[in-house]
Amino acid sequence: MEVIFYYNASDDRVINKTLIGGNSFNGQARDEVDIMNPVIRFDSSDILRFNYAYIPEFQRYYVVQSINAFREGLWD
Repeated sequence: MEVIFYYNASDDRVINKTLIGGNSFNGQARDEVDIMNPVIRFDSSDILRFNYAYIPEFQRYYVVQSINAFREGLWD
């Protein structure tokens, strides 16, 4: 599943956000994905610097609320 990550320099409540980046990563959805709160696994530590994401498959933007280490090099 493709996810495009950004750094959001604006407040979460601002409609026209200032987005920096636009790096695309491929991740693997865990089990069934909840469209409101998706959990996707990535094999890249680069995602730690982003706080905003767009999932083209869902045509939705998300505020990244947490990034959890699954094991070394894998992140949810």
